[in-house]
Amino acid sequence: MPKYTQTVLGVLLSCILLWILFRNTDWQTLYAPLRQVSPAWLVLSLALSFSSFFARVQRWRYVVNAAQPVTFRSLFSAVQISLLVNCLVPVRLGDVVRGYILARLAKIPFTRSLTFVALDRINDILALVVVLFVTLISFPGDQDIRFAAGTFSNSEPFVVSSALIEPVALALAIFVLVAILMLVLLYFQQEFVLRLLDRVVGVLSSWLAIRLHSIFLNFASGMHIFRSRIEMAKSVLFSLLTWTLVALSLVALLKAFHLVFPWFAPFLMLSILGVFTSVTVTPGMIGQYHIPVVASLLMIMPDMGSDEAKAVAIIAHLIALLPPVILGIFSMLRERLRVVDLFTTQKIKRDG
Repeated sequence: MPKYTQTVLGVLLSCILLWILFRNTDWQTLYAPLRQVSPAWLVLSLALSFSSFFARVQRWRYVVNAAQPVTFRSLFSAVQISLLVNCLVPVRLGDVVRGYILARLAKIPFTRSLTFVALDRINDILALVVVLFVTLISFPGDQDIRFAAGTFSNSEPFVVSSALIEPVALALAIFVLVAILMLVLLYFQQEFVLRLLDRVVGVLSSWLAIRLHSIFLNFASGMHIFRSRIEMAKSVLFSLLTWTLVALSLVALLKAFHLVFPWFAPFLMLSILGVFTSVTVTPGMIGQYHIPVVASLLMIMPDMGSDEAKAVAIIAHLIALLPPVILGIFSMLRERLRVVDLFTTQKIKRDG
């Protein structure tokens, strides 16, 4: 599908999501919490958000430097410009742009640069899996989840029964835990895990077994780019640090709105956001970011008004959007790159 068509569809979807979320909004009720927000907590939330983007670069630095030395500046520019592109266009074109920028600045083959990008994405997913596991074992499933009428343009209240939540959460927690153990075991006992995977999954579907074998084999090959387990541990540590900084940014944001919330609130918000924004389908994640924030807030604090949750979502989106936009523009100016350089796929392929 042409990029122009994807962008048009993304803008259209964004408008639909915003219409669904804000159609029945009482704007006076929405503005009230915005006027009472704490500037100090808000500044702290933004500072933590900025910090997470520097930690993201350091995480990738351990991945890339395990294979060959690349300057922090080149890595920083590649990451920030790619995130800026993800804010402008959907379908994560930024991942391709990140590979292109790194290849151009570090003078390495484009295909090799893309491999580094893929490994970093895997590292990011590993940290998300940990966040999901914490969420699943901490979120209380003994109460119904209620979304009042008008929250998402629904005419009637929408209720998710606790009888459904608890077994689903338990099943997902077990699945995530098994996935984590399998990935750890894969690093130490690759042949054993692949044989076990073929036998167990092969009973259900030979096609699925072949696909999973290929995915796990590629992942194992990627992990062995690290010259030592210490380097891999540092990369994983900074991946967890990146998500921790984002979680603390959410905590500061909730504090800015004077909300009282349980300790697992940022983990639930991160889990839902991570799933909903894993693939960018709207420019700047407009609408795509707001709806999961509102849903998670109402799950955490059932007595919270939906309009107040929407006010939090608006500010949360701005805090998530400002760092990549500012740092991305700064990196483009510093590297003397033009916008046309980022969207000309022929140029990317030719340089690769």
